[in-house]
Amino acid sequence: MPTLTVSGQTFNGVMDARVKITHGDAAVGMPVPICQIFVSLRLDRDTTLARWALAPPGPDRWKKVELRTLDQDMVVRHIWTLHRAYVHNYREIEDSQADSGTTDSGSRIEIELRGLLPDRNVSYVGDNILRVTSG
Repeated sequence: MPTLTVSGQTFNGVMDARVKITHGDAAVGMPVPICQIFVSLRLDRDTTLARWALAPPGPDRWKKVELRTLDQDMVVRHIWTLHRAYVHNYREIEDSQADSGTTDSGSRIEIELRGLLPDRNVSYVGDNILRVTSG
């Protein structure tokens, strides 16, 4: 399973993780891409992610996020780091019918994290929103 870490706190139960880098729909593309990480986690009693989604602008909203993705042999292949991220979209889904099975479906949290430049006066240089390294 992939591993999600937010400001040093690791979240277990990641069911699905995706990274998306979008340069817009224009033929030329946007000068600063939209960098996002999408994660589905099993629903548990921890409310940390929900509280983060509700945080007002300020230090409680902007967090460093690290996603470690694995290959088929369960070896870390990529480490994706959003240096200054916020919760762009948070969904909590209760699926009581699927919870009775043994699959990874069921009640879950779906969270979309979006990266920002460190400061408005900083230019985009290619890795100051999202950085990827080998595992």
